[in-house]
Amino acid sequence: MKQILFLLALALFPALFAAENLLTAPLTDWKRDFRPDNRSDIYDVKASDNVTRIRRFANSTFGRVYFDLPLKAGATYRLNYTQTTEHGALTKMLVIFKGNDKRWHEKTRLSNVEPLVNGEWSTGVVTFTVPDDVIETRIDFRLDSFGTVDLKDLSLVELTPNEAEAYKKSIEVKPFQPGNGIDYALEPGTYYRIHFEGRATDKADGTVKMVFHAPDGSLIQDGYITFFLRGNEPKKFSEVIAVSDNADGVRVTITGVEGKDLVFEPFEVK
Repeated sequence: MKQILFLLALALFPALFAAENLLTAPLTDWKRDFRPDNRSDIYDVKASDNVTRIRRFANSTFGRVYFDLPLKAGATYRLNYTQTTEHGALTKMLVIFKGNDKRWHEKTRLSNVEPLVNGEWSTGVVTFTVPDDVIETRIDFRLDSFGTVDLKDLSLVELTPNEAEAYKKSIEVKPFQPGNGIDYALEPGTYYRIHFEGRATDKADGTVKMVFHAPDGSLIQDGYITFFLRGNEPKKFSEVIAVSDNADGVRVTITGVEGKDLVFEPFEVK
């Protein structure tokens, strides 16, 4: 009996120290801001089987759900979310800070745009450190187009000091230099259509990875887009991306691919 109890204690031991999810309210209880006037005919939010479906209809001009909470100044946190759409939608996840002046600082907000592929689940991750002058933090999910998005597995956890230090070391990068063949300057808050042609150079999959660059000189390691190429046949790509408000360019890393004609063309979303 003592051995059984000991084994149970060992099994439960990791759970006792598991990071706490600070997003205590389900998405259906988050505050809503659908314009005009949060009218019932312009949006819908429903939950079923641990998935929350958010719908924004054509007669709305803006849509978001958000959750405000106090976080520790100087601490580092990781936000995870998983999303999918069936028929196309444009979304972004924001982290907005309220300062000692009691104002929400929209101009310094953090933004993560996780590409959506119809019918496939994709996971977005935002890791951030709370500035010293912040008294409250807003987790803000926006639906920037008409459409339907399913969300699940939202979590916000505080990293340990060792985890935070490891993360900060991982994002130390070489200077960003547009024109060097791998760095491209882009306009914050703008949509672009990416054009390029490429083929995999060996039997393994090739990749073209684009990591967003922040004005402070860092690369946003959790904000990236990866194109996969399989086989030796050339393939042409033409994809629309959204540059978040806290990004001013991308660094392109090509692995196992012969590529050419990479262009970022400004694109207007209507």
